[in-house]
Amino acid sequence: MSIVKHTGLNAEQSSNTFSDKDLESMAHGNNPQSNAYRELLARRCQQTDYQPAIDILRERAARELDGGFRAHHNALIYAANELENAQAFGRESSHES
Repeated sequence: MSIVKHTGLNAEQSSNTFSDKDLESMAHGNNPQSNAYRELLARRCQQTDYQPAIDILRERAARELDGGFRAHHNALIYAANELENAQAFGRESSHES
């Protein structure tokens, strides 16, 4: 069985996951297990890698803090944290201000 490394998982979590090919072979039929495998496959296809955006936000936040703009820094860090949460939990989170 080949293991596919997925974004947002640590080494231990990734080593305990099935590859997409393995999941496809287990997703046949109409039962709770097959339905769960199909749902997992669909979620993997929808995952977005937010890491480049997170890195840009953190770099910009550091520059803003160096320039004395703490409020800008805090807003950028908040946005980076939101993207990290979205990546880790597989969904976008939204908060109203």
